Amino acid sequence: IAFLLVPCIMAKENWDDHTRADRYTARDFAFNYLNSCAPNAILFTNGDNDTFPLWYLQEVEGVRTDVRIVNLSLLNTDWYITQMKRAAYDGKAVPFGMIEPEYRQGIRDQVLLDRSSEDYYTVQDQMKMLRATDGSNLYPVNDDGDKLYYFRSNKFVIPVDSANVMNDASFSPAVKARMQKALPLVINRSYLLKADVMIMDLLANFNWNRPIYFAITVGESNYLGLQEYFEVEGLAYRLMPYKVKSHDGQLGEINTDIMYDNMINKFKWGNMNGKGVYLDETNLRMTMNLRNNFYRLATALFQEGKKDKALKCLDKTEELMPDNVVAYNYFNLLIAELYYKLDQPEKAQKMVQTLKDRTKIDEAFYATVPNKS
Repeated sequence: IAFLLVPCIMAKENWDDHTRADRYTARDFAFNYLNSCAPNAILFTNGDNDTFPLWYLQEVEGVRTDVRIVNLSLLNTDWYITQMKRAAYDGKAVPFGMIEPEYRQGIRDQVLLDRSSEDYYTVQDQMKMLRATDGSNLYPVNDDGDKLYYFRSNKFVIPVDSANVMNDASFSPAVKARMQKALPLVINRSYLLKADVMIMDLLANFNWNRPIYFAITVGESNYLGLQEYFEVEGLAYRLMPYKVKSHDGQLGEINTDIMYDNMINKFKWGNMNGKGVYLDETNLRMTMNLRNNFYRLATALFQEGKKDKALKCLDKTEELMPDNVVAYNYFNLLIAELYYKLDQPEKAQKMVQTLKDRTKIDEAFYATVPNKS
């Protein structure tokens, strides 16, 4: 990790200067990832851009060192799993149950799922069976005698420790009232990789006394079906002790109280709307998530009758990402529609007219392209 942190440390002097017009926004995106999480959380990330800046903040600036960042790409390696099993700074060890010989490289790198079974087993029982040493968990895969470990069913049950949920101050009384006794989980895949197995191992051992989050930039295939229990609190999805209700067809249920406080009051936004700022491809991709999150939060607030807060979210979106900095896109059509619903026709019409004018320019250009069919 040192070769990653050295350039981060060298960049600290510039990142500390908040007046620089070209101040790199990755630092504040990373800050927002970390501060989407409740205390002592475990946060799953996947790629470079949702991992390395977070490491920088923790390692160099000491920001939210209580959060354990678990990179899913690296979680396929034994050395990294061992690293996660140790405490780091203010972050407790990730409560994996498997011991090193059981996840050593070359062992359980790929675990099959028996999709023919209709039976549900607790995740604890499934992991106990997977860790058995009598060979009952090995399945022959060819005529040469090669065998792979397997789960006896692709259907799991995650028990909910009601006492730990009730004692968790980060859960509101409304959340606790919706708590289920257990969460059924069906993994519609034929096999799991080591990182997936370690997620199942964590679910068998965390006992609901550590918040678990997935960064919103983690691909859906990494969720293993857990998205049925995801709540959106910022730039991360939190695993909840009940099945969620999405009101907009997108992933996760919006927690308006926590998400509003995070995105309006707590998050940092760098200087991405400053004069002369250049947003590279990576940062522009992130703005898609930000616009969508602001729109989703505003919509949820509108549905709850909190029109003033909904309007503040839309105005904040336009303040941070005006058209001259981040060109309007699909999400601005949705934002304009919500502006109309919030009795702000001038703001809506301005946005729609910009999109209309740009579409006409695009149509005129495409009309000049020769038809070679």
